[in-house]
Amino acid sequence: ISALSYGNRVIGFVTAVFVISVTTAAFPQMSRLSAMKNTRKLKATFARSVGLMSLMVLPISAGVILFAPQIVALLFERGAFTAYDTQRTAEVVQYYALGLIFFSIKEVVLNMFYAIEDTITPTINSILAIFINIGLNLLLIKSMAHKGLALATTISGGVTLLLLLVVLRKRIGRLGLGRIFASLVKMGVSTAGMCLVAAPLYDLLYGQLESILPSFLLAALAGALVYGLLNILLRTKEMGALVIGLLERLMPS
Repeated sequence: ISALSYGNRVIGFVTAVFVISVTTAAFPQMSRLSAMKNTRKLKATFARSVGLMSLMVLPISAGVILFAPQIVALLFERGAFTAYDTQRTAEVVQYYALGLIFFSIKEVVLNMFYAIEDTITPTINSILAIFINIGLNLLLIKSMAHKGLALATTISGGVTLLLLLVVLRKRIGRLGLGRIFASLVKMGVSTAGMCLVAAPLYDLLYGQLESILPSFLLAALAGALVYGLLNILLRTKEMGALVIGLLERLMPS
């Protein structure tokens, strides 16, 4: 129970910092466009929000999976929280992190339903998620113990996200998921490149410094730079929009 609780705190921090910021910014605009019956711009805003969310969450998910033991050790390993506890909690964090992209995009989709004044579909979906989660818990806990409970949550999130997208497409038409998928492929390639740099760099730095914090921070910084550079080279649409937005804020006309 403690491993699940601490693992959920780590994922909850990521959700609070990155996911909530995007959904909070996008929801008023989606609500306004829905009230104006401007479906074309509404779907464009939805696609842009999903793309931006994915741009941030994909590398974070990979980084959390890759460095879960180090992250948990830095945050919690002291006093009664032993290395064994770190290992068990890190396993939970890794399985939760697998579903971080599902949970994140689902928040955008739910806000889309609220924007079009449909609260029934999210409610039914949430109830369905509970039943799917319970069923998977009972199925996976025997073979995977605490890891099975975390994996059940991840699978439940993925299944219910897919169901929400199917219903939303029926409600408002095509969502531009093909273009989003093309960007996701580029982000996935960039994420892989990030991991190929960050993991060996951490091992090298830790061998020299024998300290988790500076080794992790330097490896994470290098990985982030590689991720950004690869997305620029691959011309990921969302990265271009993010860079332009940052430049406009830094150098207002």
